[in-house]
Amino acid sequence: MAPVAPPATKLLFDVRVQPDHTPPVPTDPPIIGVLDPKLHKAPLARYGLLYMLPQDRIAFSVAGNGSYTGALEFDITAFDSNGTLVTSRSQTLNISLTSDEYKQFIQKPFQFLQQIDLPPGQLRVRAGVRDTVSNKVGTIDVPLEIAKAIPSKNTASAK
Repeated sequence: MAPVAPPATKLLFDVRVQPDHTPPVPTDPPIIGVLDPKLHKAPLARYGLLYMLPQDRIAFSVAGNGSYTGALEFDITAFDSNGTLVTSRSQTLNISLTSDEYKQFIQKPFQFLQQIDLPPGQLRVRAGVRDTVSNKVGTIDVPLEIAKAIPSKNTASAK
């Protein structure tokens, strides 16, 4: 997910990136992502990345009892205009389905929402997905301008 790494295209997906204006809930962490410590006092804007993968692109291992297992890794990295990493987030989604659940799963595209807090400025966000069963990877770069005046529900503070 480095800024100079070529895009991976073995796993094709779409991603929608937009500000998340939903009110925070008490269980939300103060900061989502691994933010550069120098930015802990910056006003942050929470963004949601909605990944959409064709269900036939996701590989599963089939167990003897007819169950299906798979895992997808979702990664976000954000770089400033100098190519410096400002924040990142990684999540693994383990999928375990019965035969009946698998039949329902393959009926519609798969979606996954991942959130991250971003500091103001010109950013390049790289989103990536890795299917751990097939070991296929896909990445996409999204340029974003995070306005300095965005009111944030989360303002980081160093403690």
